[in-house]
Amino acid sequence: MQSKVNYTVVGIFVVMLTTFFFFIIFWLSTASNGKNFHIYLVYVHEDVTGLSVESPVRFNGVKVGFVQSIHLDPKNPKLVRLKLAVGSKVPVTTSTYAILNAQGITGVVYVNLKAETETAPLLVATAGQRYPIIPSRPSLLMQLSTVLPEITADIQHLSSSVAQVLDDQNRLSIKNSLQNIATITKTLADNSVDFTETIRSLNGTLANMSEASNRFPETMDQLNKTLKSVNALSFSMNNTSQTIAATMRSGQAAINNFSNQVLPNAAQALSGLSQATSSVDRLTEELQRDPSMLVRGKQAAQLGPGER
Repeated sequence: MQSKVNYTVVGIFVVMLTTFFFFIIFWLSTASNGKNFHIYLVYVHEDVTGLSVESPVRFNGVKVGFVQSIHLDPKNPKLVRLKLAVGSKVPVTTSTYAILNAQGITGVVYVNLKAETETAPLLVATAGQRYPIIPSRPSLLMQLSTVLPEITADIQHLSSSVAQVLDDQNRLSIKNSLQNIATITKTLADNSVDFTETIRSLNGTLANMSEASNRFPETMDQLNKTLKSVNALSFSMNNTSQTIAATMRSGQAAINNFSNQVLPNAAQALSGLSQATSSVDRLTEELQRDPSMLVRGKQAAQLGPGER
């Protein structure tokens, strides 16, 4: 009798537990916020550690569905195929993409959907596909894992370059340069008064230059006036030179006329005057030899031997 009571209790308990499980499954399947879901596929080319079935799917941080299944792609085992159940009222368009995000520091990963534009058409399955495929982009961790090796290599190259630059000889040169800088600084400090006076003089010079630059337009006006006066003077000198040239041409013509007309007559007159002077000289000599010639006249010349 005792064993029959135990089996009856166990049977009742199993029936009640089964009914409770069916009720929970029915409630989860029908009472999920009263939503209808559309199925989408996402192919991820990275590690999905931390992502599990029933992990949330968010759109710009708002929960819009859940991950229905996670499998390797049979055609390419490097890809992980995610099957997403997204609310039917969520506008998944051709500009929507999926990215894996980590929630806090717990390591829990969820799928985050984002859209690039607002006017793209809704995403639909293409020919030969059962579900629409949402393109994926690498997560922040994936990007860091890709960039970090490059950064590490750059840092190593930089450190080796720094080590080459800071060798013993260069360190000694830097030390000497620092000593020279210290010496120059001390010299500047010792001669600060002279530098101050120099700066004051420089300020005065700059002030004079500023004043001169302010007077520069006036100086240019005066220079322009002077240039105009010089141009007028050069014009007058040009006219004067032309007049002088004309006068010289007239004088040259007069000289030519004088040479051609007056000089021949003057030469002939001088020739006659020379002959007359010669005659007067001869007459003077004869009078000196025989003054009586003025009274009796000139005697006939005596005949030579043999003349009659």
